[in-house]
Amino acid sequence: MNRLFFVFFLFLFLNQSIKAETYTITEIKRFLRDPAIVEKYWLLESIPVWQKEEESRLEIYLKKILSTQLQKQTFPKKEILKTEFKKVPNLGGIRIRNQKSTLFSLKDGFPNLSQIRSFKIQDYYIDFYLGRQIKIFPC
Repeated sequence: MNRLFFVFFLFLFLNQSIKAETYTITEIKRFLRDPAIVEKYWLLESIPVWQKEEESRLEIYLKKILSTQLQKQTFPKKEILKTEFKKVPNLGGIRIRNQKSTLFSLKDGFPNLSQIRSFKIQDYYIDFYLGRQIKIFPC
């Protein structure tokens, strides 16, 4: 009798635990993001040539945005710069500085110097690094 009770008890909880640990595809996509995007960014990080191409594309795009903003006599407002940089999908962080101090910074923690790219527009130095696309897309 005890064995039979134990077997029924085991089947009862085994069935419930299987149902509790099963996730739907939409839940997995919501947790892990879209597999195609995750694979793209994994490839960008693992293949240096692709990473360099993506960084050069990002640098050209940033030069296009910042050249009009930094040509003026006064430094642009930080809110305007933040809204412009939020539109860039794979920008990890950016810092605009002159010889003396940092004028604008988006994302304070910068990685190693080997992971940062820099360029100059007039008297301003722009440091940036490539980041992951962290926006979770609806499934």
